[in-house]
Amino acid sequence: MNQSTQKISISVSTQLLRFAENYQSQQHLPSRSDVFSAALIALREKQLAESYQAWNLEQRRNPDPLVSLDNTEGLEPGDGSEWL
Repeated sequence: MNQSTQKISISVSTQLLRFAENYQSQQHLPSRSDVFSAALIALREKQLAESYQAWNLEQRRNPDPLVSLDNTEGLEPGDGSEWL
């Protein structure tokens, strides 16, 4: 085990464990740890997308004059929902 990983013990329901094992098999992941790592990464990305969406909504309600949502510099404008 390298320095960047930590070993932990978790308890999950039988139903979630079956799901994790099926996901591991379908995605050809080497271990259940990889399944749980993928799940945590997805949760982190979801939280980040929700934060972007909340910031965008707040910016539209109470615009900061130093931030322009109209200048997308070639990007498609959006409200952040496409990240969810």
